[in-house]
This record gives sequence, C-alpha cells and structure tokens, in this order.
Amino acid sequence: MNSISRNSLAYFNRVLAPGIVQHRFHRVPNWDAQFGPSTPEHVVLLVMKNDGVYSLISFEKSHTSLIGPAEGLVHPKDIIQNQRGPALFVTGGFFLHFPSYFKPPGGEPLHNEFFNWTVGETSLTQNSVPFDPAYADVMKKRVMSDGSFYTTGPSLNEELDLSMPHFTRVNSPAGRYHYLAYDDTGHPIPNPIWKDLQSFDRTYNDILKSKAYHSMGGGPSLAIELECLRQTGRVVKKQRDGSVKFAA
Repeated sequence: MNSISRNSLAYFNRVLAPGIVQHRFHRVPNWDAQFGPSTPEHVVLLVMKNDGVYSLISFEKSHTSLIGPAEGLVHPKDIIQNQRGPALFVTGGFFLHFPSYFKPPGGEPLHNEFFNWTVGETSLTQNSVPFDPAYADVMKKRVMSDGSFYTTGPSLNEELDLSMPHFTRVNSPAGRYHYLAYDDTGHPIPNPIWKDLQSFDRTYNDILKSKAYHSMGGGPSLAIELECLRQTGRVVKKQRDGSVKFAA
C-alpha cells in the first residue's frame, strides 16, 4: 500500500493531548478535489493562497494566564519550566529597546532607564509606559481567564490598512506602520532611526551566529542584549549598583 506524504494533503490534524488538537491546512494543487464545497476544510482553503500553509491549535475548555518576569530579561525556558501541562506557551506584548526614540503622549523622549519596559499596562509589572494614541484603535488590553492581562496589537482577524501615505503624512497616524517615507520621485527619505535599528539587528544576529552566543546560554538573555548594546556603542558604563547605563 502506498503511503501519502503529509505535504500532499490539503488538511490533516493530530491530537497533542486530550482536548488539544493541531490542525494544518495546505493549499496544494487539486485541494478542492480532496474537500468539496460543503466541507469546513473547503471554507478555510478557499481563502488561502496557492501553496499557502495555515496551522492552528484548538483547545477545549481552555484556561489562559499571563506569566513572565516583573522586570529584566529571563530565558523563556526559565519562565515555563515549572508550569504544569499540557499547555501552549506563546510570546506577546511590546517592549522598549530604544527608549530615547519613544516619546509618550505630550511628553519628552524617554531616558534609558526605561530600557525593556513594557508598552501598555500589564498585570505583571508597574514598569510600563502608555502607547501612542495613534494606535488606540489597535492596541488592546487582553484579559486572561484568571484575570491577568497585558496590552498587545490588533487581532489577526482584523485587516489593517498598510498603504503608504504621502511622505508629508508619514509622522501622522496614517504612517504608523512604516519606518520609511518615500518622496514624490519614489526614493526613500533618509531615516536615522531605521539605520540604527538595522545596525542593532545585524549585530544581534551576528552574536547569535557566533561562538560567544553559546557561552551566553544559547538563548535570549540579558547577557546577549548587553553585549549587543555594547557592540553598537550604547553601553556607557556600569553603575556602582551593578546596573548598566546606556547611551542615547
């Protein structure tokens, strides 16, 4: 009997634990021959792009909770290792990596003691800053079943307007999803923030590929963040209490 590769299936599922099922949709050629118009699989595959893949995990009678450190950086494994399963752990929220580029409503750019603070209120910590009103319609407070909460972006069920506004409006709410503006000739307008972010990301990725990465624990950690900041010229000096002062 010939076996069928999962890559040739338009849909399959598997039980991960009682009440927890993984579903995978793949819009392969002739997908509609596998699932007719009256099937729920057809409804999903119909709105997908050719060769597109969509995966989801469904839960029965699920309970949700927000977990994480009150401050600083912690390896994800250290956050979840003592949690009881079966469970699905996902990341969420927004954090300040460049405080000097963040200006609260009606205020001045922040100092670097706000490094890694949360954007939007959360039940985990008081170390948070308000998000800009330009995002008020998409930044929402998400409350878990146990009452814990955090602030995060729009639902994936909502379609966003990602169109590029005229460059004169790039600093208005119309340009909130764009780092770069383009002039009337189609050329990008120089943006020092974008170049700074690119430099930081390149350095971070270089560290992840280096031998030093493994000596730092092999995962997201404060040591890697500090090393990346040092290499990009942001660390000025250590304070007497052991904290690090960052350059703007």
